[in-house]
Amino acid sequence: MDNVNKFIGGGLAFPIKLNAGVPVIESGSNLISSSIKMILGWTSGTRLFNERFGSLVNLVLEEPNDELLRSLAEDVAYDAIANWERRIIIQDVRVQKIREDKLELDIVYRIKGSNIENSLTFPYYKTLSI
Repeated sequence: MDNVNKFIGGGLAFPIKLNAGVPVIESGSNLISSSIKMILGWTSGTRLFNERFGSLVNLVLEEPNDELLRSLAEDVAYDAIANWERRIIIQDVRVQKIREDKLELDIVYRIKGSNIENSLTFPYYKTLSI
């Protein structure tokens, strides 16, 4: 497990966590999960100095809830994660439209150079409820 953490490295998680005012440095699968959340949560074309970063999954929320929506969202999410998170091998990406305003992405991946498999569920909302 120590070699895996060495391969993954350490860094700031998203969202940034503080401990007594000092940023918490994450490592291992927590860092990878944080990285995937950042990739999926950032819309491509909106990041200063790196407009390609992120994904376009949130743009398909307006589409009808059908097989085309699920297939398109799965492809866009897979491409974004594969492009920006090189420490993993994606096993599966599944999309479910829970409600008219909510999609859920279920991502199953394996950390390269190990047998560690993990999964992540990432929700997308059309609008935020306050």
